[in-house]
Amino acid sequence: TPQHRSNIEPSLLVDSFELEFERDKKGNMVSLGKGAFGNVLLADYHGTKCAYKEILPSSLSQETLERFFLELKLIGTLRHPNIALVHGIFEDAGNLNIVMELCELGDLHGVIYDDMSRLGRLPTESEVKSVMRQLFSGLSFMHDRDLVHRDVKPKNMALTSSRALEDC
Repeated sequence: TPQHRSNIEPSLLVDSFELEFERDKKGNMVSLGKGAFGNVLLADYHGTKCAYKEILPSSLSQETLERFFLELKLIGTLRHPNIALVHGIFEDAGNLNIVMELCELGDLHGVIYDDMSRLGRLPTESEVKSVMRQLFSGLSFMHDRDLVHRDVKPKNMALTSSRALEDC
């Protein structure tokens, strides 16, 4: 029995047969980037492209790991257009992995700098208002449920292909 499985909300458990990893021409899994606790890979979950975030429990203290499981239980139930959907949790060789909605455009920090490079300008006032409105909508939804993000910053805000903001 995997060591963390009993701490995971049963409705959030994902089995390996439900996932298929995207591969490049050389057969390597496609990486979307590295996070604070591990790699983020591109995967397919029941026909939907998703982000597969690896979490290495060995890098977490026992207290942080316990808080992580509590937060997973809570965020797995959140349904809001500006909060990335958690499809489930997968445990593999003692590592925890979060299967979540893919935000194709990446994080807000990168999008701002890409736009600056491509367009030669900062975001307009109306673009900033749109992003802030979405951010506050997602955060307000969380706060109404007594949840706090604890790490609000552009690198933790991602955008879907429609440029909708998702709080990750």
